[in-house]
Amino acid sequence: MLALTAAPFSATAAAPAAAPPADGSGMVMVLDSSGSMAGGDGSGSARIAAARKAMGTVADALPAGYPVGLRVYGADKPKGCDDTRLAQSVAPLDRAGLKRAVAGVRPKGDTPIGLSLRKAAADLPAPAGGAPGKRTILLISDGEDNCQTPPPCKVAAQLAASGVDLRIDAIGFQVAGKARTQLECIAKAGNGRYYDAPDAASLARQVQRAGQLSVDGYRFKGRPLHGTAARDGAPSMGPGQYLDFIGPNEERYYAVGLDAVSTADFSATVVPQPGATVGLLDTLRTRIAYGTDGTCGSDTGMFGQTEGATPLTANVSRVPSQSGYGSCDTAGRYWLVVERRAAKGPDATRWPMELTFHVEHPLKKGVTPARSEPEYGAGGKDARLPTTAPQDTTGGTGFNDARALRPGVSGRVAGQGTAGPDPLVQSAGRLGPHPRIGVVLRVAVLGKEKSGPEAGAATGVSEIAAAQSGTSPDGAQGGSGGWSTGRVVALAVGGVGVLLLAGLALAYIRTRRKSAAAGGNSDR
Repeated sequence: MLALTAAPFSATAAAPAAAPPADGSGMVMVLDSSGSMAGGDGSGSARIAAARKAMGTVADALPAGYPVGLRVYGADKPKGCDDTRLAQSVAPLDRAGLKRAVAGVRPKGDTPIGLSLRKAAADLPAPAGGAPGKRTILLISDGEDNCQTPPPCKVAAQLAASGVDLRIDAIGFQVAGKARTQLECIAKAGNGRYYDAPDAASLARQVQRAGQLSVDGYRFKGRPLHGTAARDGAPSMGPGQYLDFIGPNEERYYAVGLDAVSTADFSATVVPQPGATVGLLDTLRTRIAYGTDGTCGSDTGMFGQTEGATPLTANVSRVPSQSGYGSCDTAGRYWLVVERRAAKGPDATRWPMELTFHVEHPLKKGVTPARSEPEYGAGGKDARLPTTAPQDTTGGTGFNDARALRPGVSGRVAGQGTAGPDPLVQSAGRLGPHPRIGVVLRVAVLGKEKSGPEAGAATGVSEIAAAQSGTSPDGAQGGSGGWSTGRVVALAVGGVGVLLLAGLALAYIRTRRKSAAAGGNSDR
């Protein structure tokens, strides 16, 4: 049993801890320090003062150890389109050092945004050779580039095309007209988002939100594997976990050898950049192909909304029929096919994709499956959840770094951030508040763990050591599905995290149902 309870953030929330970032991850903030930032912000303070306060807020909110740097432009001389420098190198977060660097900025000169973006990309760590990292340039400006050498929007497009792990977000501080149009163009061309900050308070919120989106994100795991656009030349895939990329309206093929009696489970998870634009009917489809044009099964995941992409999973299984004479019961070569469908307009970048392939071998001779248990276990449907005081905890970013929850009460499972609401969110033509909430998880696991009816179960309903230790006979975690009944896995909860947790549960249930089915060679 698991219950979710919404709760407000604590006003004294501490800066969070986080799992180590993926290799090649990091963020460099590019701060406008041109002469216009010395002007008033409408509240009696200079714009640069509001920027210093905002940068201090994000420094306190970011998790310890995340690589962060600061580049400024227009801070060193009254005139000059080469006036840009790295004020704080990209390195594990130094809160005090970052605040000192910002405090020392004195607005003076021009606005060479294009050159600063190009330099900022070089400031970031080199792209990782294995799992996809996340490299972010966060631009904060109160005006347009008055140098245009090079043109900033063109630079953003070039940088974005150089690697799928780089994004450029832009925050416009009290901008309008051409300045706002240029910053919006930079963000769009740079695979990022534009945030509007009409006053000092909203600037602080927007900087914090953009910074947090840069840090939070799915942490990948797997070996690189490059699928092909057709069956010919498709790479061979054995049981395991893999990483690839997929673009809009693209298919990727992977070859596998299957015997005639084992169940084969596949899944594909795409992870767009946070806030990436998607269409209502944009989908991810997996299918298992064989022969000339045969299909053993398929599954389609759909975003079903247009307010920003979240991780999306589609999974499919080849389940041999009980008779052994089904069209997909033959041993031989099969192909896992992953297809991403997108309408014109949504995010055109190639998304990182995580693939899993697992084989469930049939029961050994003389072994019968365990009997299914009633729908409700010990305590029945009215069993009570624990009511003790919550213990602080933080969820992971996805499947690979999910935190284990033991029976009890975990409080304020709200990802990473500080107190207060999120800034106003602009999407689908609307402008409205999007408050941050915390979540309390109450977990109770009643009764004794027993072997399940899945492949590999022990005779009858006796408990087996493999189930108690969380490993299956073939070494996979938690039996055939990769889960142990002795623990509950928590993902980041709050906003995207709640959706991801729900999606994870549904994906698991669907996979188990498919694996338990007799026959099941239909196109789903």
